[in-house]
Amino acid sequence: MLRTLSLLSLIILISSCATTPQVERAYTTASGSAEVTVNASIDDISNYIVNDFVNANYVINSQSSNSIELQRPLNTSEEFLVGLTVGNSYSNNSRVSRFSFIKTQDGTRVIWKQFWKAEMVGGQVNQSAIDDNRIFNDNMEWLLKMKESFE
Repeated sequence: MLRTLSLLSLIILISSCATTPQVERAYTTASGSAEVTVNASIDDISNYIVNDFVNANYVINSQSSNSIELQRPLNTSEEFLVGLTVGNSYSNNSRVSRFSFIKTQDGTRVIWKQFWKAEMVGGQVNQSAIDDNRIFNDNMEWLLKMKESFE
């Protein structure tokens, strides 16, 4: 009975994944990551990002003159996904956002990359890029909103 129930659950899971519609990328960028060019200083952009992300439970991992890395704990569904794919049930998992800043003649180019990060018990660190099109589109919308606030 348990085996039949497990098999039925697996079939339902697989069929629900197969019927999930794919989201197309709404934007094309030079880097392939979410990015915009903003007419603002790196300091002003960094302050905007930190202010918004701290409100969303992120903490600063590292910051330099041309990059900032923030991370936050995972929610339950993210924890399940990362535990199965990048880490395991014993790993310390988080979501990492890395912003790079490049000064250009048109302003400051901001490139946003996101990763799942799993810190294993033995000290090994695994990372996997978050390249989901829906998340890419959401990140682009957030960057465009930030750009609009400066212009």
